[in-house]
Amino acid sequence: MKVPNSLARTPSNDHTLSGDPKWELTLRVVASSSFQKSPRLRKFLLYVCEKALTSHPDDVHELQIGINVFERRSDYSPTEDNIVRVEAVELRKKLQSYFETDGKNEPFVIQIPKGAYLPIFVSRQLSGQNLQVGEVEKTILEGQAKTSRYESPSLIKARVTRSLPVLLVFVLLLALAAGWELNRASMRSQREETAPLPFRDSVWNNLFDSDHLTEIVLSDSCLVLIQEITHTHVTLADYLSGKYLERATTPELQLIAIRQFTGVNAAQITGDILRLNPRGHGRVTVRFARDVALEDLKTDNIVLIGSRRSNPWVELFESQRNFIFEFSERLGTGLYRNISPRPGELKEYVNKAPHALTTEEAYGVIAFVPNLSHTGNVLIIEGSASEALEGAAEFLTDPQFASKLEERLKLRRKPGFPAYFEVLLKTSIIKAKPRETMYVTHRLIPNR
Repeated sequence: MKVPNSLARTPSNDHTLSGDPKWELTLRVVASSSFQKSPRLRKFLLYVCEKALTSHPDDVHELQIGINVFERRSDYSPTEDNIVRVEAVELRKKLQSYFETDGKNEPFVIQIPKGAYLPIFVSRQLSGQNLQVGEVEKTILEGQAKTSRYESPSLIKARVTRSLPVLLVFVLLLALAAGWELNRASMRSQREETAPLPFRDSVWNNLFDSDHLTEIVLSDSCLVLIQEITHTHVTLADYLSGKYLERATTPELQLIAIRQFTGVNAAQITGDILRLNPRGHGRVTVRFARDVALEDLKTDNIVLIGSRRSNPWVELFESQRNFIFEFSERLGTGLYRNISPRPGELKEYVNKAPHALTTEEAYGVIAFVPNLSHTGNVLIIEGSASEALEGAAEFLTDPQFASKLEERLKLRRKPGFPAYFEVLLKTSIIKAKPRETMYVTHRLIPNR
């Protein structure tokens, strides 16, 4: 197999690895058909094999892989962002597939033991046996054992910072409730992993496929609080640069700004989606909005939970849409602006709030659009109030969703070609709970 020039070089060790048969094996693996649609897995394998073959096991642990392979920030927390563990599962599957098909005649087999990230190169004759491997492989495994619990000084500092007293008790309670729900959803999803899908339709089949990682991006409740208290609007650019933190001028706001809290409804929605799609669990990661990278929205399938006020990444897809969320400081409530009203439609769909602290009706949107590179898909679930977000999610996860959607949108799906759309919904609310969610109108979105 001819190895592409772009893969034949390693950034820092050309002279060290040139002619190494195990490195040449690595290059053949990443150039194979099994890895053609998985650029991040190629990068993952190249990184760990390079470090293994150049005796740098200290660089092969979850934190460093997250930073160097998946472009996470230096202070990211592997306990909160499990992308390395999720992708390692898929990498092991790809390696097994290669050595059972295209690589069945390779003299060595590359294995990444479970619970570790450093690869071992096992002779084909020994790969199916529980025998001692070579000295190089033993060194690698010993290095993995020494570094598996490594934590950077920034993570240690972050842990100390988290011990500070929480001034806003209601925010802490919100976080605890959300964490409990996510944990409960995770346990349920593990029990139901072998259960069949209750329905199949364009949305779910194209969000959970074997070629992509699916990222569920949780809303940022702390961002909403900062905007409400300071009466400002935070753009995606401000969010990514951290400029919005300049508005946190009091100790209370500064405390809110450094937290990573999401809403209970976001946790519930995540659990519902996972239960409906057990086939995708091995390729699903749950991420906080602040930890997402732009590259993820180009390569992965994405679920964005929350409007632009709580999940600014939504802004990137608004140019394709007709119903755009806005928060009116004058009215003190959220609304959806109808960019191109059709006959019988309103220019604005505004929450009905007869009292300052109550809402009787609110609006939500479900949008299904291509990702930024048109190689994957993005599902957006949002609402002009938390009850509307919950109502939209209930409509979406209803077992009859597919038939309702096709009936309203008159979709004619072709196999392998997702139909993109956005649906505007109205949720009636009684005692702060969504009572009924109804279809209002929709738009079909062309796949340009």
